[in-house]
Amino acid sequence: MDSNQHPEDSSEKNKLKIYTFLEENPVGVLSTVSSDGKPHAVVIYFTINDIFDITFTNAFDMTFTTKEGTKKVRNLKQNDHVMLIVFDTLTQTTVQITAIAHIITDAAEKEQALRETNRASLTTSHGRIPPIVKLSAGNLMAFKLKPVRIKMAVFKDAISGTYNEIYETVEFGM
Repeated sequence: MDSNQHPEDSSEKNKLKIYTFLEENPVGVLSTVSSDGKPHAVVIYFTINDIFDITFTNAFDMTFTTKEGTKKVRNLKQNDHVMLIVFDTLTQTTVQITAIAHIITDAAEKEQALRETNRASLTTSHGRIPPIVKLSAGNLMAFKLKPVRIKMAVFKDAISGTYNEIYETVEFGM
């Protein structure tokens, strides 16, 4: 760290780096757990809140859409703790997000989440709609993810080191 750089400056840069990575990579693997403790992981398109507040005070929400008859919805209704993994093969970057999932009930917010999920799919899959839209599993619904912890590692830049030396971690209050 530069001798003129404060630790807070480094932390804010890490937050911005993580935010930018997530905004540019809107596909990840969402993991949930069933009532009997069995893990379940699915690929989702997600969006990150457009309003970036460098302090992340209520502004680092992510949304995704699914259908009400899916296993992930059944799991989330019983246990709202999730992990979302986002990976970029070119830069060997991985982001691990531990979060709490909330059902979006506000009609306007739900509609925006549906539009943004479709946009993420269209821009990353050469014009295709999200697979969840094609699934016969009830009505579409939207969820908001509130991060508790985010860890990012850019392995192409890491020669070697311990977990703490390679990962940049952002902790959130609950």
